[in-house]
Amino acid sequence: MEVPNFICSPAPQGRSPLTQGVACAIPFRGHKGRPMTQLSSAEDYFLNVLKSNNDEFFNNPSTFANALNLATSLYHFHEWLYAYFRSNLERHFGTNFANPRDFWRMVEQTNKNFGYIRDLTNASKHVAIGQRKTSTGMSHIANTHIVSQGYGIGGYGQGRFGGGPNVVFEDGGSLISFDQCASDLFAYWNTLLEALTGKLYL
Repeated sequence: MEVPNFICSPAPQGRSPLTQGVACAIPFRGHKGRPMTQLSSAEDYFLNVLKSNNDEFFNNPSTFANALNLATSLYHFHEWLYAYFRSNLERHFGTNFANPRDFWRMVEQTNKNFGYIRDLTNASKHVAIGQRKTSTGMSHIANTHIVSQGYGIGGYGQGRFGGGPNVVFEDGGSLISFDQCASDLFAYWNTLLEALTGKLYL
C-alpha cells in the first residue's frame, strides 16, 4: 500500500513540523475536488469549536465532559486570537503583548472569575495545580464538583432555572458557579471578536 505524502506548513529550521504542533494534512487519494473543511482562523475556532461546546453545555444537563470541553475551548481561545489578531489586539488594548500569556493576563484582569476557567483547564490536564501559580484558590481537579439544585433555585438568568446538576468550584469554603464564569467569558470573547472584525457572530 502506498503511503500518502504529508502536506505541512513550514516548521522552524531544524525542527520537524510534527513536534511543533504544525498542522499536517493527508490528501484524500482518488477524491480530488472533494470538499474539505479546516480550522484556519480564530473565527473558525469560535464558530465551530467554542460556540459548539457552549451550546452543548448550556443546552444539556451538566457533566464533567461537557464542562471540561467548554472550559478548555474558552481558555485556549486567547491563543487563537493572539495568533491571528496580535497587532489588532495591541491596538485595541493600547499595549504590546510579548506572548499569549501577556494577553490572557490582560483579559483575566477584567473579570476575576475568568481565572477559574484557566485553573479548571489546567487541572483537567495536570490534576494537581497547587505547585504552579494559579489564578484562584483552586489547587486540584477535586475542587470542581457537580451538585444537584432544586427547581427554580437561583431564578431566571442565574444558572439553570428548573433544577438539575450544576458545576461549581470550591474555593476557600465558597462555591463558585461554573455556568456564570463560562457565560461571562463566552460573552467577553464574542464582544471582543466582533470589535476586531466588525462582524456579528450570534
